[in-house]
Amino acid sequence: MRCSTTQHTFDCGIDLHVDCMYCGVIDADGEVRVHTNIRTNSQAFLQVLQPFREDVVVCVEGLFTWDLAR
Repeated sequence: MRCSTTQHTFDCGIDLHVDCMYCGVIDADGEVRVHTNIRTNSQAFLQVLQPFREDVVVCVEGLFTWDLAR
């Protein structure tokens, strides 16, 4: 894992679930650029992120509490 210590042009946040993930991208001015749910799939994620890949940092929230309930 790499941690960013500099400002980026775009910030992407992901709320990760088993079947779907919510993706949000904002630019350096705080403007919402993406606000969507997609299938939890690397190809779908890369497609959403494609326009921002030149300078983006990604943060993932993935809490696997459903495993604890078993």
